[in-house]
Amino acid sequence: MAIAVPDSYRSYIGDDAVRRAVDHLLAESGKSKSAVLPPDFEWKDLPSFHRAVLSAHQIRCEYAIFLIGVWDAVWGWTLQGADPEVPVELAGAAESHLHSPIDASTVWDTGWFYRSFLVGDGRNWLAVGSSDQDGTAVGLWISDGPHASALGPKWEVGSTEDDGHYSEQVAWSEAGQVDVKPLREAAADALRAIAAESVA
Repeated sequence: MAIAVPDSYRSYIGDDAVRRAVDHLLAESGKSKSAVLPPDFEWKDLPSFHRAVLSAHQIRCEYAIFLIGVWDAVWGWTLQGADPEVPVELAGAAESHLHSPIDASTVWDTGWFYRSFLVGDGRNWLAVGSSDQDGTAVGLWISDGPHASALGPKWEVGSTEDDGHYSEQVAWSEAGQVDVKPLREAAADALRAIAAESVA
């Protein structure tokens, strides 16, 4: 199964001018509730300016929707196939110590979409996103669990003790598709390891 990366986000990643413009518009709109107009603004440019602001917000929201789709296809699919003895329960976003995990601006700023579930004996943040510098790959992250070596060959420990565990990143295809099969395998390995640790 493959999931398409939004064309708008591919344009953002692939075009430096688009990236700079979007980053500027989103940064400015985050500072003020009113539009921040360029210094050389002319009235005839007002419709184009508002279309650009709208496009920037659309790219951000489409990226969040994309990561939600990957999350559902990977963690959602894996959790449905979990051993029924492993409790799986959605936690309210309000309990999040990771700020607002479902807000599009947080997803955009962090590059990750995550939800909290009870897995094994404890609560885990299960995430999809990208730690890749150019944003052209998708991977998984869990906040807790056994040592990365117990999670399987597709996992490594984060850069700090509290940084959780990261899976290998899956690069987009040239057609802008993300193959979720290796991500599902990594997610299944992690959940099996967490379940085994909880009964040990």
